[in-house]
Amino acid sequence: MLNLTVCQAQSNPTDYACLTGPDIPLTRYYGRLLMMKKSLCCALLLGISCSALAAPVSEKQLAEVVANTVTPLMKAQSVPGMAVAVIYQGKPHYYTFGKADIAANKPVTPQTLFELGSISKTFTGVLGGDAIARGEISLDDPVTRYWPQLTGKQWQGIRMLDLATYTAGGLPLQVPDEVTDNASLLRFYQNWQPQWKPGTTRLYANASIGLFGALAVKPSGMPYEQAMTTRVLKPLKLDHTWINVPKAEEAHYAWGYRDGKAVRVSPGNAGCTSLWRENQRAGYGELGHGKHGAGEGCRCLT
Repeated sequence: MLNLTVCQAQSNPTDYACLTGPDIPLTRYYGRLLMMKKSLCCALLLGISCSALAAPVSEKQLAEVVANTVTPLMKAQSVPGMAVAVIYQGKPHYYTFGKADIAANKPVTPQTLFELGSISKTFTGVLGGDAIARGEISLDDPVTRYWPQLTGKQWQGIRMLDLATYTAGGLPLQVPDEVTDNASLLRFYQNWQPQWKPGTTRLYANASIGLFGALAVKPSGMPYEQAMTTRVLKPLKLDHTWINVPKAEEAHYAWGYRDGKAVRVSPGNAGCTSLWRENQRAGYGELGHGKHGAGEGCRCLT
């Protein structure tokens, strides 16, 4: 029997959920990068995790299992469209469902671009690792080395490692709505007060990993988007993955929906938008081409 685990973006753009069926939430988390507040795509690239199979599965059987999992999930969660990538026995299989643009009646296709939400954090981590490999930063460096304006006593002793691992002391999930420029961003971090000693307690926070990424690229002298493109996306040959989607590609950009209205992600975010099949390829590569453990027919790509 083929057992699927689906990671799915809810129609409500503040929620993600991991499910083992259309209505069984296992883990809920909130997917935002720094200053990402207003929208999320209507459908996200999905990873399908398949347990070891007693017998080979045909193309038709695999397609049926995916459809039987995705179709009721979309209905239950009011998801307009989805794209699914499955790696089975080393071979990719692609499936699309529903609409990328309801008003224009555009279907999800192999060319559809999706906002990746918190999956973008994997790229932020790679970018930070690249800066470490170049000798530009160290995880043991104090955060204040890269942002001396953080003069508050609470920032003394907080390391880059603490930002990267959500252990700075309780930074909030999101940067507040009133943060609209560098001055208000600095004021927010200066006024923040930790709940715990740095390095002792982990609390998932976009305000933490977002700041890590922003500071990690400072020694390069490049803006964040340029550093991400030249040091991560281009070397990985992710030619259809961007922080800001080019105008020439906007026709392929899936809309997000909030209360039935089409929305885009806020301009201040640091998240990526990607051709979903390209993101599948990157995920497959990160997992060592499915060789992490014996007997598993498929891998979760995201």
